[in-house]
Amino acid sequence: MAGPERNAVSEARALLARGEGAEAMRLLDRAVMADPGDMACRRLRGEIAIREGRMEVARADLEAAVRAEPGDVSLLHALAGACHATGSASTAIGYLERALALAPGQPRLWHSLGLVCHGAGRYRAALDAYQRALAIDPGLSPAAVGIAKVRQLLGELEPARRIFESVLARDPGNLDALGGLVLREELLGNVERAMGLLESARQRHPLPPDLVIPWARLRRRAGHAAEARESLEAILPRIADVQTRALALFALGHALDDLGDNDRAFAVITEANALKPRDFDAEGHRRRLNAIARAWTREALEGLAGMGCTSDQPVFIVGMPRSGTSLLEQILSRHPGIHACGELGVIGAIAAEWQDDRGVVAPTGLTREGLLAAAGRYLQEAGAGDAARLTDKMPANFIHLGVIQALFPGARIIHCLRDPLDTCLSCYFQDFSALGLSWSCRLEDIADYYDSYKGLMDHWRRTIDLPLLEVAYEDVVAAVEAQTRRVLAFLDLAWDPTCLAFEDSDRPVTTASFDQVSRGLYGSAVGRHKAYRKHLGPLLRIAEAGADER
Repeated sequence: MAGPERNAVSEARALLARGEGAEAMRLLDRAVMADPGDMACRRLRGEIAIREGRMEVARADLEAAVRAEPGDVSLLHALAGACHATGSASTAIGYLERALALAPGQPRLWHSLGLVCHGAGRYRAALDAYQRALAIDPGLSPAAVGIAKVRQLLGELEPARRIFESVLARDPGNLDALGGLVLREELLGNVERAMGLLESARQRHPLPPDLVIPWARLRRRAGHAAEARESLEAILPRIADVQTRALALFALGHALDDLGDNDRAFAVITEANALKPRDFDAEGHRRRLNAIARAWTREALEGLAGMGCTSDQPVFIVGMPRSGTSLLEQILSRHPGIHACGELGVIGAIAAEWQDDRGVVAPTGLTREGLLAAAGRYLQEAGAGDAARLTDKMPANFIHLGVIQALFPGARIIHCLRDPLDTCLSCYFQDFSALGLSWSCRLEDIADYYDSYKGLMDHWRRTIDLPLLEVAYEDVVAAVEAQTRRVLAFLDLAWDPTCLAFEDSDRPVTTASFDQVSRGLYGSAVGRHKAYRKHLGPLLRIAEAGADER
């Protein structure tokens, strides 16, 4: 077999050298069809398929090649790229970790690990990987840009700006760094400045799809949805990368929504979500939340009384994503007595360290020393200083209200509510997969997640002793001052009229809600689902149950 293998591979390489890639692929297809065990041909076909954007073909061929040569670092690296492009981040990370175990001194491997962790929402792991790459090769600009992008996502906009500008000073044509600066200005609400950066680049050369997407998004925010739609429709046929294509489709769906083309908007968003892996285990999630409810009874909480931190600073804003948590925190952030932390993620990390293989923290396993140490770590991460209150608006902290009461018996909980169909539709229209919210990609999964969320919140209402205030998004839109006064009274804080100037805040919102928060209060978000009701079949069962919460 050695002779024919070498001949097919040699001929294919010669065709590639002459620019005849399609003929090279046909040759390799015939060779692999004749002998599926021809690993040399499968490896080359996989490498070509990556360049052509045929990621499923690439993945199958490279997986076969890796089985034959498990210690080949370049093969593992290429296969990780194919897995990442097809939405299998965890698998990609596994292959990269195998490659790094064999070759820990390769900065490109560390950079690739950073990219995959970044895309999967594992930001601390991404930072570590990017920093390792840069330590090995200080001139590796993509790693520096990766660090800046992650720091920007974590709300560290000024350090991110310095890194972006440093990269651009060395490499003025670095469009990735330019895109980071554009996003920074967008997060800060500086739409004209962001557009200026893109227009300046566009005068020098055509924008790549990665920059056409933010350009279109900005044009839409400026009231030019039709122009945004046209630019996105023009680039979509040229986008092979799955993640970039999904981003373009989400942007197009929002533009079509603005234009009132609801049927097409829904179809485009469905196409975008179909590109995301469906790995949400609804039954497993339901079992976990039910197990948490069984473990965290009133009796279990009474057994932990007096063991936690006495600080009354923490205020946890919880609920479903897209229920108004970002808007409420932005309003509260204007109060001089409140330190707004955004979505901290520390409670989830603490719970992950304590939980068993079911994802449940056992109250009986907690100690006073452990609780005080974890509470101190939380307050240090929050960095609230002398502020009377700190807000943490991680929506999924609703899962951990029992742990929160054990840690901070003086904390307060604000539960944000919104019409369930508006909430779930908004989740479906948002690209949450990078944050690990894979349940948001299918209507059936969103409905199951909502059911589980509602069931656990019903349990906490009956069980916890923490003060809990429920705030409806629709009420905030209808009477923002009255609702703000109500929330401040709940927090034992004096009224401050600057809270009503939240639209003028220079505090960046780095979550997925930054576009909505920057637009301020707008009534069109209330009852939005009515224009899409005929498409919402799997969600309709939650409407009646959700109405009971109001």
